[in-house]
Amino acid sequence: MKLFPFRIAALLLLTAATAQAQVPRRTPAAGSTPSTSQPHDYPLTPAPRYATGGYSGSYRLPDGSWHPAEIFGPDMPDRVRLRPENLPDYALFLPNEVPAYVVRGDTFVTVPAFVRRKGHQLVPAGYAQRVYRDADYEVLVFQAPTPETLRSFNTPAVPNGPVVSSAGALPANATSTADAFSNSFFGALLDLFVFPRANQTVLLRHAGQVQELPAKTRRYRQLMLALLADEPAVCAQLRAGQLATRREAPQLLATYAAHRREAQLQARK
Repeated sequence: MKLFPFRIAALLLLTAATAQAQVPRRTPAAGSTPSTSQPHDYPLTPAPRYATGGYSGSYRLPDGSWHPAEIFGPDMPDRVRLRPENLPDYALFLPNEVPAYVVRGDTFVTVPAFVRRKGHQLVPAGYAQRVYRDADYEVLVFQAPTPETLRSFNTPAVPNGPVVSSAGALPANATSTADAFSNSFFGALLDLFVFPRANQTVLLRHAGQVQELPAKTRRYRQLMLALLADEPAVCAQLRAGQLATRREAPQLLATYAAHRREAQLQARK
């Protein structure tokens, strides 16, 4: 019974730290977009303390146009922190404002809300990394919120707070490069050992619908056999245990697409 007060205190401290680290959603001015925004439309949110800057990338607007920007992350599943050319620092944008962005050679696109099989958890609309795409199928990897958003040193500065003076410069709340590196190394350890790959959800987009690919091999194989039933050779590979896990979905669908193209060519002869 003597330990009970200490347990309550620890729980309160954990709750307070988590609440403090959450990044609030912003309500932009009507009609504004990342390419036309001003600081008062999108309150600036400098990069986390441990970061030294973002990466060159590009983002797409709802009208289909692409624009260059410095992009930090991806560190949040339901919004993107980027610095367009017309803003002096990073600002947060939501999926309905930035449907897609490219950073460090990876493409992230919006996915609608879905229910995760694990825990039957409703996941709101957000960004997922595209790992495969053809005319019929698209494989996406959705990363659930990581300790990145729960670390105390990731607490953003107040809106319209200190601005990063130049690309790659240290934010005002990082006292030195060594301090930023130390925090970054600590964050890397958390990502490697605290938040494993198991918290990623593999999604399949087909015929306008998005569904989660089962983690269990048997259920995954049943699903893919039903979808790819018109290619017996590919189904034979699945039954033989080849490309039979959801992580191998890109290779499986690429094989399926190659068979389809070959069949179409043969039919034209």
